Amino acid sequence: MFTTSTGRGIQPRDVNRRWDKVCADAGVHRTRVHDLRQTSATLLFRAGVDLNEIRVLLRHTRIATTADIYIDVLEDVRRGTAASMDGILGRLAPPTRPDATERDDGEGDGGTSAGL
Repeated sequence: MFTTSTGRGIQPRDVNRRWDKVCADAGVHRTRVHDLRQTSATLLFRAGVDLNEIRVLLRHTRIATTADIYIDVLEDVRRGTAASMDGILGRLAPPTRPDATERDDGEGDGGTSAGL
């Protein structure tokens, strides 16, 4: 809820009108005031803020509401998640052994010694 300097509530349509003027004066694309909540939640999540803390800030009762509605998983967050999983799986994978047909000198002749 937005209030005046005297503490009286501002009507939602007046908030939207004022916000539209702020956007116009700044020369930016018009957004809804409500979009600021989603942007804030997304940026906080991207910065590593705990999802439960974001839930409290947004005054949601359930963390699922915060996660499902307000958090847009950004592409760099997705890439970071994929890189983390790659690192985990890389540590779990058994070490690779050279193919039985390869020799230490890099000449893979299948184990035959032509010319000996």
